[in-house]
Amino acid sequence: MTTGRTWSDGEVRAFVDGVLEPAAAAQFTAQVQQDLALAERVARQRALKRKLAVVPDAAADLAARNHAGEEAGGEPAHASLADDIGSSPQALRASHGAPTAMWWMGTAVVAALAVLLGWKLPHPPADPVVPHPDGLAAAGVLAEALATRISAEGSTDDGVLVSLSFRANDGRYCRIFSLASGIDGLACRSRDAWLVEAIGRSLEQAPPLPDAPRQPSSALSPAVLAAISRWQAGNALTPEEERRVREAGWH
Repeated sequence: MTTGRTWSDGEVRAFVDGVLEPAAAAQFTAQVQQDLALAERVARQRALKRKLAVVPDAAADLAARNHAGEEAGGEPAHASLADDIGSSPQALRASHGAPTAMWWMGTAVVAALAVLLGWKLPHPPADPVVPHPDGLAAAGVLAEALATRISAEGSTDDGVLVSLSFRANDGRYCRIFSLASGIDGLACRSRDAWLVEAIGRSLEQAPPLPDAPRQPSSALSPAVLAAISRWQAGNALTPEEERRVREAGWH
């Protein structure tokens, strides 16, 4: 489902990097909760950002080559630095220097206008998925469920179902979740958060009675099923294994 404003690739990059201006960030945060296509763009940008994390190593290698070239009487390999860093958001920010006083003043004015116009600034505890420096992260009742529930218990309290846990091929522990809103996803535990690695729209589950509240569906979306195939390194954790790993903080 696509709703609201159309965001450019540059704006998505700025959001992932945490440099999107406050008013736009507030609008982006609200929209990404409902717009699956936008959420997938954020996930792709986060993956690209991780690949670009090798830039400092590439720059260090280039500096060493330049030094060696100068000692040998050759020309430094400045031209190859651009090839190494490409369109790295970190490099682009560094090239523009620190924000000026005028920039900060403009940011404050935009934030004030956002409040006057009725835009709500991000309030992570109220939303199940929120912005994170590495893309999107679970928050509120979703983060609590991922951290505490045992899959086999099948609890749907607070409109959250956690249905599966496994060890990923990068060593992290990952869990599959479904929300009563019709969203499902795969979240993996990083150092400080449950990062949402995949998100989709789960198959709708009809309410048992007219006007009854909708429950999270155990039928997973194709996007999440594909993510499981891509990330899972072994068998699903047993309830006993989940309890042991939970006691260790999912690390």
